[in-house]
Amino acid sequence: MKINATNIKKGLRYLKHYGFKEFLIRLEEKQEQEAVPYDEWFQKMKATEQELQQQKKESRKWKNAPKISVVVPLYQTPEKFLCEMIVSVQASSYENWELCLADGTPNDHSGIGDEKVNDLFTIVEEYQKKDCTITGKEKSRIVYKKLEQNEGIAGNTNQAIAMADGDYVAFLDHDDVITPDALYEMAEKLLQCREKRTFQTCYILMRIKQTVR
Repeated sequence: MKINATNIKKGLRYLKHYGFKEFLIRLEEKQEQEAVPYDEWFQKMKATEQELQQQKKESRKWKNAPKISVVVPLYQTPEKFLCEMIVSVQASSYENWELCLADGTPNDHSGIGDEKVNDLFTIVEEYQKKDCTITGKEKSRIVYKKLEQNEGIAGNTNQAIAMADGDYVAFLDHDDVITPDALYEMAEKLLQCREKRTFQTCYILMRIKQTVR
């Protein structure tokens, strides 16, 4: 794991959200990941622009294509990470998605250390407008809710799930991004499961109607 200002800030946020024990576990996982030359493998295996365009064309023809609700709990999210996360979802080759953002940031918008947290709704609103321009629809696929109080990572996530109206839910951290083909691959596997009448799906997906505890 590279030590730089960005990773240090992300580490501090993770420590504050999840506690010292979970922080150590996450740090160990990151160190183990470095033993595998993932970046080199990813550069060779990532979808090309041509493949992404083909995925978009194919998925538009799918019958009963599942709608995937990407749920994200926000809390003192720096503008840089928020924008990168939203852009990564908008860049998806699979278009039948919605992004549900539940914001537990306190009203004073205080950040970690000297880092200022701007008004998240103002930022999200701009991306909602851009999304409407992309789709040509009045309603944006990006849904935002300011929570009355911070309920922690689990509570904020449940609030985001309550906002969702898709067929499946996918979880995403507020400072993470997804690859352009990620949702396409998930949706394709879900359709294959339907055809084979099986219920095995990626572990980050669940039926919305199930109770989340």
